[in-house]
Amino acid sequence: MQGPEALHLADALDDNPQTRSLVNLFEQDAHQLHKYVKVMYEHANRIWNAERELADATTSLAHHVRQYDTQDFPLDMDPESILRTTLKQLSNTLQEMSSWHHMCSAQIGDSMVYPLSRFIESDLHEIFKLQEQYSSAAAEKEQALSRYCRQSRKRDTDRQKLDISEEVYLANKKFHTLSLKFYAYLNALQYRRKIALIEPLLGYVHSMKSFFGIAYETTHSADQDDFLANIGTSVGEGPEGDVVGRTCWVTSRSAGTGKGRERGPVPLPTRRRRTDGTDYLTLYVSGPDVVPRDPPEPGPGTVRT
Repeated sequence: MQGPEALHLADALDDNPQTRSLVNLFEQDAHQLHKYVKVMYEHANRIWNAERELADATTSLAHHVRQYDTQDFPLDMDPESILRTTLKQLSNTLQEMSSWHHMCSAQIGDSMVYPLSRFIESDLHEIFKLQEQYSSAAAEKEQALSRYCRQSRKRDTDRQKLDISEEVYLANKKFHTLSLKFYAYLNALQYRRKIALIEPLLGYVHSMKSFFGIAYETTHSADQDDFLANIGTSVGEGPEGDVVGRTCWVTSRSAGTGKGRERGPVPLPTRRRRTDGTDYLTLYVSGPDVVPRDPPEPGPGTVRT
């Protein structure tokens, strides 16, 4: 069942029980919305703090990686070693990544956390402040009407009757003025609700989109791909320069007879694709007695790589 759309300002002067009941319904809705938005703000603040912590941690990591060049390792004294050069390059990459996180955290704070905080501190708190004033004005109005009804026509002087009538008039005027303002704020809250809940989420999504967009444009470059490929190959090499951790099938050819015999699996870094779409690994090994060939077709129950 759809709830009431708005409080009618014309009903503020009448102040009948139906209007009071409707106002109470709007007040309950405002308090429930305040609880919901407050929890939402706490979650948004956690995301913001986590992003800032990630940015600071990445900056600290980049600084620590850069400090390797200043350490005196007895077994790594060459200032131009591949490891030192690689760590310098990686520290620069980490430093750039930390700048992305700092930018993202700033956007999250501006577009997600701040709108929620503004809605809680300005809109909702203003409504609760008006609610207190509205309740106080309603109580003053009831007291003035009660004194007016208890006045004695015989004992009270004309001056006293005039004062009581003036008190009732001022109480009604104050209550009517606050009612109009309070009703207007309660009505406006129903329209601001959509903006207050959707705007922070859109801000967060756009922040993530901008973050991943910059990261994609920066990392998906020829230089970056070559650098990562070279580092990956260097990390996968053993002490003799052989690639470890992956295997393929090769055929060795005897230098005397020229006949080939099947070897092993041996280490291999390269992945290829068959015509049927399955992948296999190849290796090009230097030397006169070893030549690469395609692996045998797998039999039943064989797992293809």
